[in-house]
Amino acid sequence: MTLKDKIKIELYKLSERVLPVYSKRKYIAKEILLKRNFKAAPDIFINETAKPKIYISDIIHKEDKETVLIIDHKIPEYDKDAGSSTIFGYIKIMAESGLNVSFIPEDCNITEPYCKALEDIGVNLLCGPFNFKKWIKKNGGSIDYVFLSRPYTALRYIDNIRRFSGAKLYYYTHDLHFLRELRKFNISGNKRDYYNFKKFKTIEYYIFEKSDIVLTPSVQEKEYLNKVFKNIEVITPYYYDSFLDKNRIGGSFKKRTDIMFLGNFDHKPNVDAVLWFSEKIFPLIKEKIPSLKLYVIGANPTDAVAKLSENEDIVVTGYIEDLTEYFESARVFIAPLRYGAGIKGKIVTALYYGIPIVSTPVGTEGIGLTNFENALISDEPESFAEYVFLAYSDEKLWSRLSYNSINFAENNYNKDTMKNEFAKLFKIN
Repeated sequence: MTLKDKIKIELYKLSERVLPVYSKRKYIAKEILLKRNFKAAPDIFINETAKPKIYISDIIHKEDKETVLIIDHKIPEYDKDAGSSTIFGYIKIMAESGLNVSFIPEDCNITEPYCKALEDIGVNLLCGPFNFKKWIKKNGGSIDYVFLSRPYTALRYIDNIRRFSGAKLYYYTHDLHFLRELRKFNISGNKRDYYNFKKFKTIEYYIFEKSDIVLTPSVQEKEYLNKVFKNIEVITPYYYDSFLDKNRIGGSFKKRTDIMFLGNFDHKPNVDAVLWFSEKIFPLIKEKIPSLKLYVIGANPTDAVAKLSENEDIVVTGYIEDLTEYFESARVFIAPLRYGAGIKGKIVTALYYGIPIVSTPVGTEGIGLTNFENALISDEPESFAEYVFLAYSDEKLWSRLSYNSINFAENNYNKDTMKNEFAKLFKIN
């Protein structure tokens, strides 16, 4: 790393270590820093305005178990976004595999039922305002593994972990943030997006260098990173305990109507995808299927997304706790993502439910899907619209895609696959 990059890292740490105060789920840390002209960021762990239950304790060391410390930006709300679903799944596998798991939520919000879900599987929650540097200095020797994810969160803690603990450090990418921002810049041409690309690349490369193993869900991202780093491993991002009956789902074509999209709208690529689809693609499909409705499902729709419901053929639902009804009644799942990175949880969920997928290449990358075998893939509005029409109207094609989707999910997202991967990572017998 060059001296220039090292200086940038220190500046990023300064701007991001003033820990986030949440207001309508948006970070405002930078603004606080600028307004108050902090010359140095405090060493506290979490914003002192929070009023959580206090769970602060030393690491609970168990002689017969190795200890894993997980730090994430919040308690994983596993039914609201793909990243949280992944982390919660990993925690469950760790706990079931006999590891002693402690979890630190950076935002210090005790959200239910998600907090209880962790406690129910034996996770030791460490939550409340405290000085992380002093804490890791005292407890670092009792930790065997540290599991970090998300660039800003990892950046805040990785140096003190390295300094005061000999734990093996794993970093999970979720996706390459710098690649996502570069793709966004290629669409927008906005200089701010290019700045974000350069910033995230500097931060993520710094984290990769500090980590023992970098875990990515995407084969393509591993191949890209292996040009620079040799500590990259692919890990399955999701698993299911059981799978649906392929033949039963495949026979439901005539009972189904309409198309659906799923995504948390705090994630900007989802906003862009829905707006682009509704403007450029949906009208082309409506010319051939006038009665068609689009269901836009997901938490925290922006004003622009919510406004789409002014069109009587677009239904914006917001957060839905149980998605089963929608996945079992819609005929086609769309993923018109123009930018992003990593494995898309929405695609894996659609594969699991056996609903035929029409997606852009960005939506399916890293998964290994094949056009016309287990998905229909295009990034051109006209062909994307044609693919939706084909999947919607051709029962034989629909049934083949549906069967192959569930089969793909069974082979790639089963619990045994993930357990074997974690057994290797944590040397579990």
